[in-house]
Amino acid sequence: MNRFSRQFYIACIAAVLYFFCSLWFFQTYTKVYYERSLGQSYEASVNPFLAAELLLKEREFEFEKYDNYTLFDQKPGDYDTVFIQSSRVGMTQSTTSKMRVWVEGGGHLVLLATEHYEYDREGSRDVFLDELGLRFYEDDEYYDEDERLTNFKFDDYDEETHVDFGQWYSNGYLIDDNGEAVFIGGNEHSDSMIQYELGEGLITVLTDFDQWTNYRIAQHDHAMFLLQLTGNSDKVWFVYQKNMPGLMSIIIDNALELSLSISIILFLIMFGNIWRKGAIRSDELPIQREIMQHIRAAGEFNYRLDDGYTLYDEMMQDISRLMEKKVYGFAKLSDADKIKKIHQYTQIKIEALKKLFNQEIENHNDFVSKVDLFQKIRKQI
Repeated sequence: MNRFSRQFYIACIAAVLYFFCSLWFFQTYTKVYYERSLGQSYEASVNPFLAAELLLKEREFEFEKYDNYTLFDQKPGDYDTVFIQSSRVGMTQSTTSKMRVWVEGGGHLVLLATEHYEYDREGSRDVFLDELGLRFYEDDEYYDEDERLTNFKFDDYDEETHVDFGQWYSNGYLIDDNGEAVFIGGNEHSDSMIQYELGEGLITVLTDFDQWTNYRIAQHDHAMFLLQLTGNSDKVWFVYQKNMPGLMSIIIDNALELSLSISIILFLIMFGNIWRKGAIRSDELPIQREIMQHIRAAGEFNYRLDDGYTLYDEMMQDISRLMEKKVYGFAKLSDADKIKKIHQYTQIKIEALKKLFNQEIENHNDFVSKVDLFQKIRKQI
């Protein structure tokens, strides 16, 4: 009779438990899906309309983007759609004429209104829109989301299209001054879209392009609004101002060249400081003088500067400070009373003290005698 070992029974029991635990887990667990934002890519950071570009390409539109107006030199297709987000201030008359000719041939031009109307100049700096008779006024009022929404009803579409022009505040509103617009759309507060027919083509002016940026194209019906404006165009062109990469990104991308340039500059500075220019000069030993020599030199300088009046004033102030300790209010006494008080404490003759209080210094000997008298007064006090 064969006997199984103890380890065999333990392994069998563990296998049975594992089987039933696995069976219970797969019958009771629920899958939970979650999304984790990885941040925008470098391509998205420099192209704010990347999502719009991918959407149009997915719908089999040819797409091309520019950051200037050179595309009109090669003339887009007759029925293409061109979106212009850049400012048209300073646009040449040649470019303006090419844009107009292309639209008259059947093109669709979608423009962002960027320059507000100025009453002083009776126009704006956007000559192209001024010629259409369109005015763009500034409006910084804040509206709730429901108030900001603009509803459009396009042909061949049963449902309305909801667009939010200005996510937080109104960028402004449009006015058709000439009354030649074929379509005007907006909410109850302002108009945000105006269309003009020009020859066989169409010009659409909007107050905002941000609804097509990477962060907002998925909101409301912004993506549908973009497709409705492009219509049956074969190709879509985007002209927009590029977002430049940050300074740190530029530094990191060019770190090797930057570090090499800095190293070369430092080496040249150090190499240039090696060479001594001019004759070699031996270091001179510092001249040492006694403190009394400095005092005598300073006194002689002050005396020559103003004939000793500065030193005389300092001596009289010193006498006044010493006597103030002996006699209260000494500084307020008259010169005669001061002489009497000094005579009382020093026993120096009044006639000599009167000479001391005579501010006029006749000559060098007179100044020396006054200094000598001053020293006697200090010793007696």
